[in-house]
Amino acid sequence: LACCQFIVTCIALMILVALGILEPMAYPKYSTLRFAAPLTALYLADVTMGLSATGAISLPMFTCLRRASIPMTMLLERWSGQNKPKPIIVLSVWGMVGGAIVAAYDDLAFDAKAYLTVFINDALTASRGVYVKSLLGGKLDKVSLLFYNATLSLALLAPYVFLNGHFAACRTWFYSADLSRRFALLVSSSLGPILQYAIFLCTQHNSALTTTVVGALKNIFTAYFGMILGGDYAYSLLNFTGISISCAASLVYSYAAIINRGGGGGGGDTFVDCSIE
Repeated sequence: LACCQFIVTCIALMILVALGILEPMAYPKYSTLRFAAPLTALYLADVTMGLSATGAISLPMFTCLRRASIPMTMLLERWSGQNKPKPIIVLSVWGMVGGAIVAAYDDLAFDAKAYLTVFINDALTASRGVYVKSLLGGKLDKVSLLFYNATLSLALLAPYVFLNGHFAACRTWFYSADLSRRFALLVSSSLGPILQYAIFLCTQHNSALTTTVVGALKNIFTAYFGMILGGDYAYSLLNFTGISISCAASLVYSYAAIINRGGGGGGGDTFVDCSIE
């Protein structure tokens, strides 16, 4: 699926550039690849750890623990000088973390390895967001960043897919799948580049912190639906309360970002609703 998304991204961008809808990508010189390569490494590692974590822990706890990426992003932004959040933003961020800690304290299905995987995933997400923000500050434009990230990711991932027999398995699945599944693959492959472009756009106009929190907002629905439909959530009152606190704090952050639209969601950013993540 990832390879399909990368291929669709490259083809779609080249067509849009050829039609004059988008500006041409930056020429693939050494400096361009030098800026894009770390993003590709962070992206692939982030996706890999995310998939590993999703399969190792219940969906509600996964979405709750993923909020640790928010204070990590806030601290990295502060350290890199990108953003200085206002007090209400800081309080709401730590409210999300506090809720996650309460939920984790009474997680009946605790798995140390799974928790470590999620926290590594959080660190990679935070690093990727802050790095994207630094690149969009003038080193690379959104289209070039999207194109070269997809190209380099495909170059690294394709050999792995072929050598491990995944390509043959996928080809067998494709020919045996019915029309609805093929259509689902096509839609998912097409939405991949739209998702990545929305992330870059949101990060450019706001901050890495705002993009991370907006992404966590849609996980509110994921968390509660996961409790009902997931089948692997071990309910306890304290755990449920912690998840709810974390979700409520993410709503407070969004409210604070909107009311500070003129002065920025976190000390200088203009909040633009790019609620895809």
